[in-house]
Amino acid sequence: MQIFAGFFHQDFDLLNKDAYEVARNHFSGISETRRAALRKELESLLEFRKSKNALMNEWWRLGAGSWQKGLDLRAALNDFVDML
Repeated sequence: MQIFAGFFHQDFDLLNKDAYEVARNHFSGISETRRAALRKELESLLEFRKSKNALMNEWWRLGAGSWQKGLDLRAALNDFVDML
């Protein structure tokens, strides 16, 4: 999960169209085993971090340096789980 979160660095919005593009690009380059593990990690993050602030704080702690303005983190992470 830390590798995935790290793709959301301070310049990710300059290098990518949006957070979904980052996710699609990352997911396309990892094995099915790794996809399954990441899915479980994301599900666990969403389950145990109920408040918006707790979720965002954990996302930063995992290595993200930025997030797309106006995009709800919880909704996007749920979408990423579905994409996996």
